[in-house]
Amino acid sequence: MLGDLRGIAVSDRPLLEGCVADAAIAPTNSFGYLDAGIDGAFARRFGRRLQRALQERIGLDFEGEMPVGEALVLPTGDLSLPFVVAAPASQFPSAIATEPLLYRSLIAAFRAIDAWNVIEEGPPIERIILPDVAQACAGWDVDRLAPQVRRAIEVWQQSRLGLSRRAA
Repeated sequence: MLGDLRGIAVSDRPLLEGCVADAAIAPTNSFGYLDAGIDGAFARRFGRRLQRALQERIGLDFEGEMPVGEALVLPTGDLSLPFVVAAPASQFPSAIATEPLLYRSLIAAFRAIDAWNVIEEGPPIERIILPDVAQACAGWDVDRLAPQVRRAIEVWQQSRLGLSRRAA
């Protein structure tokens, strides 16, 4: 469904297994719990220190609850995937099945990546992994989620194209 988008490669590997990129987008929950579904895959890949770091940042930057539509970039300590972009797609764990806010989550993640790249305080984030949210968790409806992913990517690509034209 997404393979025809410019700059997008689709892979059928298991979630986060063998992934090498600058960052992975984690469509997590507002409280930063990484204990099941997609969140659990991030905890398995990076360990519980990622959850602690995420919850500390949420506590500092968002008074304990990061709303859907916000995102932040976190270092992972993993050289093959050095950053995670945490962007809540639901307020509570597992709520995305009934409350799919993936579009807002991804737009926030893409804005956070663009902001990270502008401040130039670390290595740029150029290659991004987005887990297949529809396949990762039972009950997530691909017909509801895939169009949100597609539209978010298209909007982001269009905004980046507009920015590059203005800079030229």
